[in-house]
Amino acid sequence: MTTNAEPNQVPAEVFNTVKIISLRAALAALEEDDAARNIRVGSEIAAIIAAGPFVVSAVLGYLIQNFINGLLGGYGSPEAAAEEITRELARATLNPDQIGRQE
Repeated sequence: MTTNAEPNQVPAEVFNTVKIISLRAALAALEEDDAARNIRVGSEIAAIIAAGPFVVSAVLGYLIQNFINGLLGGYGSPEAAAEEITRELARATLNPDQIGRQE
């Protein structure tokens, strides 16, 4: 394994694995049947967590980057996407008692 990767960047030889793991999680989330989706997503998340903090971080980074790319495609510019995210955050209410609770 080469060590010339930037800090907080997935090494090139690991990227494909991270991409596969990320896409499996995204595909699981697209399952139409609610019960099957919950099982598949839960299984994918459990596997990601079991792989350790590096994989968790890399997968989150991959998914967030693709989410941002989708926002940019939908809103046309970073500024427009940021405005929409800001509006959505203003509408959202986070209840600290709900964090980490399974429903």
